[in-house]
Amino acid sequence: MKDMPFIKKINPKNVSILLLIILIVIGLFVGAILSAGSINRANQRVKDIDPDAEVRPGLPFLGITLITINIFILFGLIYTHISIFKKTKSRFLIGLILFLIALFIKSLFAYISIQLLTVATALKYSNIAIVETLGFSGGGFGGILILYHVFEFFVLSIFFYVSRE
Repeated sequence: MKDMPFIKKINPKNVSILLLIILIVIGLFVGAILSAGSINRANQRVKDIDPDAEVRPGLPFLGITLITINIFILFGLIYTHISIFKKTKSRFLIGLILFLIALFIKSLFAYISIQLLTVATALKYSNIAIVETLGFSGGGFGGILILYHVFEFFVLSIFFYVSRE
């Protein structure tokens, strides 16, 4: 650190933005890999049930990628609040850390839900009303689930930035 005096001169707000961008980029990269693998597995499952069916990867790919980005931001938030707790021993932070862990577990369940919805809505012999209700169309549950994770992404990003101040 003595060889790099410019590190001490970086504005803490810029460090927060830089860390957030790093988490988003890593989450995007890992999310794209997980999404591609997930779509391939979903296609294999669908082909086993109905050889004529095929998964449309657009929104499920976006959903899994968003969830992965949110998970990486949650990791950053949990790490930040644990390090603050070590310094302050605040009981409030214990509750906040448990809340962030609950959000993390919710994100894992959302990941599984999107995978299952992807398979269920790709099957041709499914009831059309069920596919439209559960699927990734504008009013379907899958579309709403993805929209929810878009909002969660913005909220977690703001929370990360504010937490690092």
